[in-house]
Amino acid sequence: MWLRLWEVFLIASGLALDVFAYMLWRGAMMAELKKTVVLKLLLIFTGFQLGGLLLGRMVASIPLSVRPLNGLWIVAAACIFFGLGIYMIIKALLKKNEVIVERIEGKLNYKMAFLWAFITSLDAVLAGVSFALLPVSLVAISMATVITTAIATVAGLCAGYWMGCAGKHYLVLVGGLVVICGGIDIMTHYFMVW
Repeated sequence: MWLRLWEVFLIASGLALDVFAYMLWRGAMMAELKKTVVLKLLLIFTGFQLGGLLLGRMVASIPLSVRPLNGLWIVAAACIFFGLGIYMIIKALLKKNEVIVERIEGKLNYKMAFLWAFITSLDAVLAGVSFALLPVSLVAISMATVITTAIATVAGLCAGYWMGCAGKHYLVLVGGLVVICGGIDIMTHYFMVW
């Protein structure tokens, strides 16, 4: 039972919505939308997301002789996605009434950008652990992570710049729901094959 590419993109898209929510806030504070700043943020966040995913996969890579791929590992991977989705939903609900003060900042604070890239990539580490427990191509998960994070970064910056960042917590909530749907899909796929 190999994960299909659309399933990998579904989960990667859910994780990328966390990046999109941060980029809405970041874009709302930009005095002007400079291509160089957008490119730098794209590289920072995409690099951290991909690095987190690969780190999680590396940490969970136990030799196949020790853990033959069986139903237990697939259930464990789905449970990690469920937990990750629930965490994202709780995070969104706790920040629902948060007042966001949008103020224009002249220059991008790269220390804060790296800190937020690290924070948003923690979800990717857990996703990497889950993907390591599933039969899925490393190229597929890397490609899905890079593409969805790049789109989330650029689209989030542009949307935040033009429309502000009101309601960004809803995006994290939707991202959590999407990741849970990915976990459900993995479970149903496994039990239909099993």
